[in-house]
Amino acid sequence: MKDKHFFTKKGAIFCALFSAACFFLIFGTLFSTRNLSGGYAVIEIDGQIAEKRLLAQAGEFTVSGAEGMVFAVENGGVRVKSSDCPDKICVKTGLVTAEYQTAVCLPNKVAVYVVSADE
Repeated sequence: MKDKHFFTKKGAIFCALFSAACFFLIFGTLFSTRNLSGGYAVIEIDGQIAEKRLLAQAGEFTVSGAEGMVFAVENGGVRVKSSDCPDKICVKTGLVTAEYQTAVCLPNKVAVYVVSADE
């Protein structure tokens, strides 16, 4: 009977390299956020920018074209404070503070994200 090994030396090396790559990708993304205190909150409706507001200007606001939604700029980020959509996933997303984060309301075709001041 032939002795079969589940892991070969090449398989173990591949798994170790793959695990290390995943670790650096996940934690590198989490800890590489730039300070966006001078950045902007962007509200996009149906693929078009409807509002661009400084993150330094804290407060609540509404946007024409996104009736039934209230947005809030606070603590260096932006969030959907309330929405008339059925599932409220956009509200549950919470505060968006990093460039790779987005809050999306599919029924209202609204996307909320932040950009740096140089964009």
